[in-house]
Amino acid sequence: MKTATVWAVLLAGAGYFVFTTLLSEVSSCDTRESEVREQLALAASCSSDADCTILALSCPYDCETPINRNERSNVIRTIGSYNSSCMSVCPD
Repeated sequence: MKTATVWAVLLAGAGYFVFTTLLSEVSSCDTRESEVREQLALAASCSSDADCTILALSCPYDCETPINRNERSNVIRTIGSYNSSCMSVCPD
């Protein structure tokens, strides 16, 4: 096989690997963002006003989100984990 053909095959294989890896990470981040939103929705249940607190968030979530005080640390931990490995595209 000619050297140029070998290089073309290697580059195509490397490109495919990079593309599929990035696509997998984007899909994983989309899933994780959905999980964060689901956790926020579940944490929003309060029996009384005293049970709730306002969590100040930023894009891609609502700015001020009411959640149950007992769920605050779990929600913050989940969002921190998402933010450490995923990037959101937010409007300016």
